[in-house]
Amino acid sequence: MDTETTANEDETRRRKTASPEIDVDGLKSDCSSPERIDEEKEKAADDRSDGSEQEQKKLEPARLLWILLDLTGSFRSFEYPSKASPEPSEALLDPSLIFQTKNTLPPPTTQRARTSSSTSDGTEALIATLSAWDWVTIDGLQLPAVSRNKERYVAVHMVQLKLLSKFPSHIPPEITRKFTMGSHKMSVSEAWTFNSINAVIRKFDLGCQLFTADDELVKLNDVQMFYWNVKLFNLQRVNSEYETAIRAAEHNIQLLATAMQLKQQVENDIL
Repeated sequence: MDTETTANEDETRRRKTASPEIDVDGLKSDCSSPERIDEEKEKAADDRSDGSEQEQKKLEPARLLWILLDLTGSFRSFEYPSKASPEPSEALLDPSLIFQTKNTLPPPTTQRARTSSSTSDGTEALIATLSAWDWVTIDGLQLPAVSRNKERYVAVHMVQLKLLSKFPSHIPPEITRKFTMGSHKMSVSEAWTFNSINAVIRKFDLGCQLFTADDELVKLNDVQMFYWNVKLFNLQRVNSEYETAIRAAEHNIQLLATAMQLKQQVENDIL
């Protein structure tokens, strides 16, 4: 009996020696609690979100370039659909009064002379134009501009739509004569650059239209001079209208206070 007991004890000791002990406390610390799992999931989601935003910022210029290349291809032989002439509107400024078409400015040149391969030459012209545009800001509004001979130009249609459409059509002749802007025809690559920026980045906020070589550009400096002078004229007009309203509301205290505050705001903008 004693011999059998001793044999059992020896067998137990041999099994313990062959099997390593498990650190239960260490195992518990390595195991993820429900709270820890939630924290790890949130951290992983944040990492993926940050990585996605950074990757999207890195890919945006390349994405725009590939869209441009895909849209244009052999754009020299592209035939544009004819545009319908817009009906005149009294609410908008007459473009003929402020834009004068000039044909003296040549389109931007590429580094290599054109060959018989329209596809390769067109791609080079497009890449050159794409690398030569940037954002410009006029009165808090961003517009895309292309460069020609170290001068920046914006699209006439965008200037009319985003800047000038808020002004009444009546502008004193001395302003239109002094600040008339000279416009120039777009090149095809410039037109497709504006098309891609408008569609991909601005989601047609700059006009639901297709820009073509029949559209026109205007020098940024000319636009700024014309815009700020027209805005000053209209602010002075509004200010005089507030003065009339203040005189008419002298017996209405609340209306008088409101009109005086608005007049002060206009005067601050004029200054």
